[in-house]
Amino acid sequence: MFDAKNNHRPKEQLPAGAREGVAQGDPLSMILYGLTLTPIAEKIRENVKNIVQPFYADDVALAGKSSDISKAMEILMRYGPARGYFPEPSKSVVVCRQSDEEKCSKILSKYEFKYVCGHRYLGGFIGSAAARDEYVKEKIENWTRTVNLLAEVAKKYPQSAYSGFRHSLQMEWQYIQRVIPRIAPLFEPLESAIQNNFLPALLGQKEPVTGELRKILALGTKAAGIGIWNPMETCCHNFSTSEKVTKLISGSLLENLNLNVRQHQERAKTERAAASASRHASELQILKVICAAKGKTKKANKKSDDSCKQNRHEFGFPLRIRTGLPIQALPQKCDGCNKPFSVEHAQTCKHGGLVILRHDDVKNEFMSLCAQAYGPKAVRNEPTIHTYSTDNRNAQKEQELRGDISIYGFWSDRKTTIFDVRVTDTDAPSHKNRDPMNVLASQELEKRRLYGQPCMDRRRDFTPLVFSVDGLMGKQAVAASRQLARKLQKKWKRPYSEIGGFIRSRLSLSLV
Repeated sequence: MFDAKNNHRPKEQLPAGAREGVAQGDPLSMILYGLTLTPIAEKIRENVKNIVQPFYADDVALAGKSSDISKAMEILMRYGPARGYFPEPSKSVVVCRQSDEEKCSKILSKYEFKYVCGHRYLGGFIGSAAARDEYVKEKIENWTRTVNLLAEVAKKYPQSAYSGFRHSLQMEWQYIQRVIPRIAPLFEPLESAIQNNFLPALLGQKEPVTGELRKILALGTKAAGIGIWNPMETCCHNFSTSEKVTKLISGSLLENLNLNVRQHQERAKTERAAASASRHASELQILKVICAAKGKTKKANKKSDDSCKQNRHEFGFPLRIRTGLPIQALPQKCDGCNKPFSVEHAQTCKHGGLVILRHDDVKNEFMSLCAQAYGPKAVRNEPTIHTYSTDNRNAQKEQELRGDISIYGFWSDRKTTIFDVRVTDTDAPSHKNRDPMNVLASQELEKRRLYGQPCMDRRRDFTPLVFSVDGLMGKQAVAASRQLARKLQKKWKRPYSEIGGFIRSRLSLSLV
């Protein structure tokens, strides 16, 4: 394997200061090198049949016999400078077995190559298993140190540490796993740091996170976990997915065929979607097994709470509730009914005021978001619903109806929409054998029966906003949040997905 590393040298007559006319970091460099080097690549393919030659900007790798590499190198040296490409053999390496080094050096003697048994290549590694393991171990040591540092950060700022881990650091070793095979055992020190330091800091405990709890936290957010995967278990999945996604590219290189870019993009999209669906299905199966062993149903909260700033308790308490762990520092007795206090009791007790506070928090949060989208003057609190009923008794009863919020112009211009909020405990004994979404749907229907016709008589729209205590949203609430996201997207000129996540996170936090 020959890996040509071409570094730019300054040249006085070029104002850009680069010998090849392309400065480091130039966004057009990939296109310019592609246009320039394609004819050279085709010439090598015509004259040297048994060689693989992937080009990446100005980096070219040649894989094959030493004699074929020598021929390809002659073509590069001969035709490259005329097209503005200047190979530098002294800065290039040959990756070969130690037993073949003497033979290779004789054939390639006119080039000042460096000979190694393994070398980094485009974020991956080429060479012997021993050299590969040393390369990966060094990276894992750095990641382990970083995880331990994040564990210290997590003690005071768990949300920031979690976001940095999941959206940045974890992605680094996922890339290595996609491009280097058979390295799962090497990640044991990293997993140990996650179990013993990082996860305990997130949960606010001293004991290591192992066994069933570790499996739950390794699930995705749609399967009731938090997406901190076990790096020892993701290696095979990531590498096999990468192989499937890049199959057309690798095939075109090995067989010296032209690449159909559109076909490659479609295949990559299909394989990524299939891999994501496969992982989600396996995670749901793991969750099902865990719940069956515990004898209860665990609902997946499909919202991520990492879009809004949270303090240590706002992040840590919901995480412990999500994973079924007890909350420290709770009062012994309920201040409303004097019964033993727990998270479950707080969600249902009608005497202590917590249920009303939670309802008002959700209502006020939705009102605040609507005021930002439609303007403060379009938003009213607790609007009265009047009717034109001829029955005095019904008229008096219906005139007493009040919605929670009215928004002018929400669904359509010049028309008011009345919203009424309900937060329900889908784990209550009366709902024990019902699907949570069916519970929310039945309560939406109940709200419509009560408020729908009176609002229609007054030429107003009515939308029930029904939530579960653990963050599930009814269909009407989902539709309303999407409509609100579209309005804010146009006003703030931000991506719809970003605004949608922001709204769901704000509502989720208000429920907590």
